[in-house]
Amino acid sequence: MSEVILKIQDVSRVYTESGNPQAAGVEALQHISLEVYRGEFLSIIGASGCGKSTFGRVLLQLYPQTAGCTLYYGTTLDR
Repeated sequence: MSEVILKIQDVSRVYTESGNPQAAGVEALQHISLEVYRGEFLSIIGASGCGKSTFGRVLLQLYPQTAGCTLYYGTTLDR
């Protein structure tokens, strides 16, 4: 069985109005899950404005994820 190098479980990203934590947020990503195995390639395609760039930025930890777990070689990225 191939080794999982990247595992994303139920990742979401919600933008809220700064300074107002009780304001309704905008859900940019909703419950994304996937696994990438050693030797595989992943392409992300979609219409303009569907969240591709936000997803990439969340994976690179440029934006914090608001829910879910991201594992790289079995270790969470927040470590």
